[in-house]
Amino acid sequence: FDGDLHVGLEYMVVLFEHETKALLDLVHLEMRLLFGLYMAFLLLGFYSLFLRTARAARAEVARAHEFARTLPLHALEGEEAAAVKAFYMRDSGMQELHDDGNESDG
Repeated sequence: FDGDLHVGLEYMVVLFEHETKALLDLVHLEMRLLFGLYMAFLLLGFYSLFLRTARAARAEVARAHEFARTLPLHALEGEEAAAVKAFYMRDSGMQELHDDGNESDG
């Protein structure tokens, strides 16, 4: 029986270390999984917020276009009416701003 106590204690320490390592590996895996789920939900949340904001912006653009259609442009001078149309109507305002910026740079 010489050394059986030391062999038994060493076996218990090895078993304890093995179980501890297995438990910590499992906890690490679960934490990585939870972090991945958290990041996915965060990404989906911001994406839905972005979509809602884009929808609201498009609704505001539609309201601005409708407002421009109801303006009495016949009461304005030709240049002023063109400026109002360019500002409120689709793509033409952005194109004029872009063209003006290019002409002033060159």
